[in-house]
Amino acid sequence: MVRAARRRLSRHRRTGDVQLVKAPAAATPTGRDFDAALAVNSQQLWEPHRDSLRSISNALRPGGRLVTLTHQWAITKHHTVIPEWKALVEADLEASGFDPPEWSEAHCRSGPALGLRVHKSIATDAS
Repeated sequence: MVRAARRRLSRHRRTGDVQLVKAPAAATPTGRDFDAALAVNSQQLWEPHRDSLRSISNALRPGGRLVTLTHQWAITKHHTVIPEWKALVEADLEASGFDPPEWSEAHCRSGPALGLRVHKSIATDAS
């Protein structure tokens, strides 16, 4: 995924504007200096999920944004049903210092997907 992202970024000559890191979500570098985090088809694998979100929260500046896109087939492969997964994600987001999420649905080449957009709360600190 990192190799594919570098290749795509190089086409747009934007490689210096983006830092790509290959690591478990729970090992996200902290420091509160990231404006945004993006995860594509990986959130369903974050274990433990809450620890992963807490690490991402600690890496984002207040008001920073987390955006994820996860295929529905990938969610149901690792979790029971989508409404239960969304409830788990929302509880973990709240416990990790994020505002309520915005969900969207998308249709990708490989099927339906769920989009998530959420901001790190400005008022609280989850660490």
